[in-house]
Amino acid sequence: MSDTKLFKLPSFNLVRITKLIDNVLAGLRKHYATTPTGPAFDAFVQDLLEFFPGVRYDTIFASVMHLAGRPIDRDTLYFLAWRLAANIDRLRRGTPVPPWSDQREEEWCPVEFVEANPGQSFTGKPGYFVTYRILAGTPAGMLAKTFLPGTLCYLIARDAGYTTKRSRFKFKFASGKEIVGLRTCVHMVPERSSPEKPGFDMYQTSSSLRAYNREILKQRFRLIPCPLDYRLDEMPCHRCPQGYDNCRAAVHPYTYKLQGCPGCNEEKFFDFSTTRGLCIDCESGSKNNEEKK
Repeated sequence: MSDTKLFKLPSFNLVRITKLIDNVLAGLRKHYATTPTGPAFDAFVQDLLEFFPGVRYDTIFASVMHLAGRPIDRDTLYFLAWRLAANIDRLRRGTPVPPWSDQREEEWCPVEFVEANPGQSFTGKPGYFVTYRILAGTPAGMLAKTFLPGTLCYLIARDAGYTTKRSRFKFKFASGKEIVGLRTCVHMVPERSSPEKPGFDMYQTSSSLRAYNREILKQRFRLIPCPLDYRLDEMPCHRCPQGYDNCRAAVHPYTYKLQGCPGCNEEKFFDFSTTRGLCIDCESGSKNNEEKK
């Protein structure tokens, strides 16, 4: 993967996508907890079509036909709305957008990194097992996981908004975990993908995504005050127990809780999004061993 060559990235209006998702969810609320078939499924497609002007009925139908005869709950509708809203240009060209099953073409997709756990590759190389959410493109809404060496985490983070020593703003990258919360664009390619998830070979951050990231970095480096009034030298964000369930500058999803650990017999922080009943230090060791199997 390289960050040396600049590409002309497609434009993604993520704010518009989010608003369209919200509108679809509100407008199709009557279809929650239904299992549409026949005329009821036709009515579902017609109601959905109202939110996508310029798109033909047959294009929407081909994009949602997998739902005929299946229960529709809020999550199903949410990810359907996301997939369609994030591919509205394709739909208007008459190209259906069914659920992702494989990466059939090269495409740039905006992504947000949502989790990064330290570990080692199969060859013993240190780095991070990184999970990212795909915000637009044919795999829109999907979560994908990959291993990134620590040096690549640094390069992506620098491109996304962290700075070098010579920069006027001192957003110094200190840990691979700090990639969490950042957005960039990645180049999805069939040869790096599998039937389970897409994969990418290049990355590049647009100016709009970098501006989004810099607002997070301003809080991480206290240009925007910490909501818990931690000083930067007292509690940098990559060591903070707060999750982004409480703080947008956090580097892990959920806030850790302090209690005794049966694994190491010490009082340490727990991530209760896991189910092992171990502290994050013991949990990290268990995860790393499993990832290498």
